[in-house]
Amino acid sequence: MKGVKTNMTKTVVQNDRAILWLLVVGLVVTIFWVTSGSSAAAKGIPSKGIVEQGEANDMPLDESLDDNSDPEDDVVPQDEDQAALFYKKAAEKGKAVAQFTLGILYSQGKGVPADAVQSVYWYRKAAEQGHVEAQYALGLKLAQGKGVAKNVQEAAKWFRKAAEQGSALAQTDLGVMYAQGNGVPQDDQQAVLLFKKAVQQGFLDAQYNLASMYAQGKGVPQDDKQAVALFRAAADQGQADAQYMIGVRYFQGRGLPQSDNQAADWYRKAAEQGHANAQYNLGAMYAEGQGVAPNDFKAYAWSCLSAAQGHEGAAKNRDIIDEIFTPEERVKAQALAAEFQARVDNREAAVSR
Repeated sequence: MKGVKTNMTKTVVQNDRAILWLLVVGLVVTIFWVTSGSSAAAKGIPSKGIVEQGEANDMPLDESLDDNSDPEDDVVPQDEDQAALFYKKAAEKGKAVAQFTLGILYSQGKGVPADAVQSVYWYRKAAEQGHVEAQYALGLKLAQGKGVAKNVQEAAKWFRKAAEQGSALAQTDLGVMYAQGNGVPQDDQQAVLLFKKAVQQGFLDAQYNLASMYAQGKGVPQDDKQAVALFRAAADQGQADAQYMIGVRYFQGRGLPQSDNQAADWYRKAAEQGHANAQYNLGAMYAEGQGVAPNDFKAYAWSCLSAAQGHEGAAKNRDIIDEIFTPEERVKAQALAAEFQARVDNREAAVSR
């Protein structure tokens, strides 16, 4: 569709512009965004962002961990009040597993009133006894500043303890801290080493981060072949940011044969997981009929979903398309956007269960 801003050029510059790091829900696990291009249109780090096709922009990291995920999603007995009482008695007797579990209960407000300070208190008790998940959870709270004053140096200390015990989450988060120089001296080689350890355990976010390091030549020699192999391995296992990057690589013909059809397919995979960058690019491709049959309704719908996450370019595209619709067409397009959003929400709900 003419007038829709896409900037979807196949020009590839010699050097990627940037690796963008972010904290997701205060967590230091990130997604790296590696692209080429001449301009960026995005929300600022550490929020979710996106850019025009093939250009560098800020993006979210994969929300691999937050207060509702590992390690805080451990199964607890159905009778939460009784479970909390049981764990509290055991925790007070010095049982590390009970202390850690009680920290989870206080964090989630299950069986006890939600209390971030008490959560940190019990995580620390367990962490000091060497409980690896508690060490990671304590580091996370310190990095977030939840229930305790934010202290990235101490967060790094506890991440390191957990990483040394083999926690892939801690290895990844600590790797990000080294790459950023956040709480520790900046050291790309140390970041790569930690990412590799987490990759060996199959942790997809670390695989994505390591791919980005190879793409940028940070801590390792620049290697597009290795970067694509790692992106693809993570993408094949459903990592949305890696799926998006494979789409970008197909669109650019960089490390993969140029294919608009393949780019659209991979953008769709990520878009259906709620990936704002992919939603924006897929909407633009529908508007232009690039890699897909032109469809203003789908262009509008995907642009709406991306715009709802704060992407300014998607909002502009949505508004441009909106102007050409009749009132009846607008209702149809809005219904399609609601249908797409419901699919994304249902998928996210299924994954979180």
